[in-house]
Amino acid sequence: MVLSMLKLNLVLALLFVNISVFADERVAPVTCAVISETALDQSAYRVKEVNEARSKLNLNPYLEGDAEILLSIKYDLCILLITDFEEYKKESKILVLADKQAIERKRKLAEKALEELRRKLELRRKLEAKAKAKAEADAKARASVKELTNEEEERWKYVQIIANKISKNWYRPPSARNNMRTVLKIKLTPAGKVQYVKILDTSGNRAFDLSAKEATLKSEFPEIQNLPLSTYEKYFREFNLHFIPQDLQL
Repeated sequence: MVLSMLKLNLVLALLFVNISVFADERVAPVTCAVISETALDQSAYRVKEVNEARSKLNLNPYLEGDAEILLSIKYDLCILLITDFEEYKKESKILVLADKQAIERKRKLAEKALEELRRKLELRRKLEAKAKAKAEADAKARASVKELTNEEEERWKYVQIIANKISKNWYRPPSARNNMRTVLKIKLTPAGKVQYVKILDTSGNRAFDLSAKEATLKSEFPEIQNLPLSTYEKYFREFNLHFIPQDLQL
């Protein structure tokens, strides 16, 4: 009977020890599962739960504050924080360093990407500015050519007016021959009146040269008044007339 009682007590003792050990093993995981679900502002509750867990495991009170608890949850080291704080510090230090290095790599990559984007944008801006400058220069050149063409057309129109009027007033002397030419220097007023005529280059026939000069002096060109002053100043205030019987031209 006594022997049976001793055996029963031994079994109960072993069973109690196993239950106790099992309970100890579950303390940290259960506590970590609970505090992982808490809100960010429940710092006092997390510290209390960690201390209660350490107390059940016969460990010293936790004195590091909520920041370490949150860090342990972030890096999945909560159980280690409760059961072996010194080992936790070693592990967390490694993970925090790795995290910082990863963040630094990302930062540098982001800076590099941003710098590359800035470079591309600056290059694009320069290319666009260059293209715009070229387009403006081309437009200006086209406008200049157009303006010059219009000016030449206008000039030629008045050349024809002058040539026709001189031709009407010209008397061909008997000694004149085809292909004779003389060059006259003519000065006109803004009203289109002839101020003077000078023979610059003789045809070799005095009668021909004088007939050309006389025909010019008899002519008036009131149409000149319709010209812009700049065109008059440029082309018709003073100009040379190549007098050729078959073709009068400036």
